[in-house]
Amino acid sequence: MLLSSLIAFAVGFIFVKKVVLQNFIKWGISSKDVHKPYSEQTIPESGGVTLLVYEAVFVILLLLFNKISTEALCLFLVSAIAGLVGFVDDLKKLNKVVKPLLTVAAALPIILLKETPSYLFLPFGVRFHIPIVYMLLVLIAIPVTSNAINMFDVFNGVATGTTLVAVLGLTILKLINIIIGRDSFSLVTFSQVTFLLIPGLFLLYFYNRYPSKMFVGDTGTLSMGAIVGALSIIYKLEIAGVLFLLLPITNSFVSLSIFGGLFERHELKERPIVVERDGTLKPNENKSAPVTLTRIVLLFGYSKEKEVVNFYMAINLILLFFGILSYLLVM
Repeated sequence: MLLSSLIAFAVGFIFVKKVVLQNFIKWGISSKDVHKPYSEQTIPESGGVTLLVYEAVFVILLLLFNKISTEALCLFLVSAIAGLVGFVDDLKKLNKVVKPLLTVAAALPIILLKETPSYLFLPFGVRFHIPIVYMLLVLIAIPVTSNAINMFDVFNGVATGTTLVAVLGLTILKLINIIIGRDSFSLVTFSQVTFLLIPGLFLLYFYNRYPSKMFVGDTGTLSMGAIVGALSIIYKLEIAGVLFLLLPITNSFVSLSIFGGLFERHELKERPIVVERDGTLKPNENKSAPVTLTRIVLLFGYSKEKEVVNFYMAINLILLFFGILSYLLVM
């Protein structure tokens, strides 16, 4: 299993170096970094394909040399379907209503492979037996988490870093449950899921972190959001999943509340923030400018992209710490 992950990681690394960084710009799959007007550099888009390449190679190797668990296969299918929707959106912009509707398809493997728990587990041992309702919630949850991460792709490394921290948090909590015997999840299955997700997400974050060498595009953001949603469901850690995605969910709630519904960034008549020639960020004081989470953050005195990125990542790590601590206290 470790060997399969190492091979898949090597293939993913070569794919980034030889395909994404060298050819995506030639193929027109690229864009300027709007937060760095002082730079003329063009950045490859849709780098999230790298995650799908890593996962696909890992799954193929597992199928060839080992027996793949239903959980790992389910997560791969969820990620691949959401990523495919994102890739289509990257190449040909989908309607603002069509895109979230298509991501519902990413939830189907969870239901078809019977990975939906019969119970919804809450803190202090509270649980509800709602199998039918839970399936409906799954069809809603995956589009919500997918699009939450998609809308949170506001600065270099923010979406990928948030996803990596969330997956690490869910992984730690699941491992704790397994070690203390609170969960019947096998270590083999746990290992397959862990190797399926974390190395690929780390590779994505490494090239997308500030300053980005590649953008992940909707291919990456929709896939990553679906992964966190599906992993929370399969690991029966739904409340923890919501906590770890608190920033993206808050950002989505604020944005949707202000706009009164779904929207695309190109529809904005006024940007929420102003980017000066030297890269300095300022809240847009125009009354028609939308209020977003980033615009609120800038009111605290931050003025550089790196400062805002560090702020978001610090909050993610704080949520990770308190999420694990609170789980240990109430389990």
